[in-house]
Amino acid sequence: MIVWMLSPDPRTVTSLETFLARSFAASLLLVAFLNLLLSGELQAIFAEAGAADVNSPYASPTLYATLIYNTASCIMLYTYSYSHSLSSSWLTTGSLLHLILASSGLLLIMFGQGPGHISKRTGADKRTSGFPFKNAESDRKKR
Repeated sequence: MIVWMLSPDPRTVTSLETFLARSFAASLLLVAFLNLLLSGELQAIFAEAGAADVNSPYASPTLYATLIYNTASCIMLYTYSYSHSLSSSWLTTGSLLHLILASSGLLLIMFGQGPGHISKRTGADKRTSGFPFKNAESDRKKR
């Protein structure tokens, strides 16, 4: 298939190349489904309202793996979209979409992990993080 893409002569796609392209697409869909399954999102969707705080043991490794994948895909598509032989607006769009997914994964790593703290007195959710910002108001002594 790579030889076909690089050759200047037009030719038709063989049945083997069609089969390989479809099987790679099916495997990509399977990886996306496994990503949802191992991250615990499917359990959270189908859980009852009271048991919505379902923690999956594979959520953190799945998050790191998808962050690496989306970052690598963003860099690869960005590099290919500005090469003269493969320049396309679809590659740039794909690069931007992977950038958005990688950025959201990075935000989840920075702010979304760690156990939450529920106040015993008020029952309020106190899941806040000071990383990478500093809360100067709470550091001051109360007078």
